[in-house]
Amino acid sequence: IAAIRTAIEIGITHIDTAAWYAEGHCEEIVGDAIKNYDRTEIILTTKVPPMELHYKDIICSAKKSLKRLGTDYIDIYVIHNPNPYIDIRESMEAFDYLLDKKLIKYIGLSNFNVKQFDEAQYSTDNPIVCNHLHYNLKHRGPLSDGSIEYAQKNDVLIVAWRPTQKGFFGLNDIEILNKLSEKYEKTPIQLAINWLI
Repeated sequence: IAAIRTAIEIGITHIDTAAWYAEGHCEEIVGDAIKNYDRTEIILTTKVPPMELHYKDIICSAKKSLKRLGTDYIDIYVIHNPNPYIDIRESMEAFDYLLDKKLIKYIGLSNFNVKQFDEAQYSTDNPIVCNHLHYNLKHRGPLSDGSIEYAQKNDVLIVAWRPTQKGFFGLNDIEILNKLSEKYEKTPIQLAINWLI
């Protein structure tokens, strides 16, 4: 809670969590951390687990997340991972319902490839605003599989998960990062984040 509050105090406005993280406990922690702040100043993202993508399950999961977060709306509600066993049209119908009821402001996806993203977008009249992808200096799959290009062409934000590869860039002796760190007087972690930006 102290770490989240410190982040808010220094200007972090986007907080990302998920129902899947610690079985919802992370959402409770975020809820406690943000309760004394102006809710309109925080962009709150949470995610529905891939096994809960049937219509009723999504609505139920969203309401549970809202309760744990202690808020009456989620800024960006995200499908945590695609589920090939549940029709994306059914899932998007539930997201449209949540938007209509003002329980969420925007729809997001996570770990969707271009074809899956297209299919999801085709299944809703509402814009899907972001795709959370494993993307960083070391893991560049979204660059080579067309996901970054697709996002840029379709005005979709990429949210890079594991942006510093769990501290890998700061914990390992990487010659090119060492040279750039010296040249720009930045840490390897700062370089990795700036590269993403």
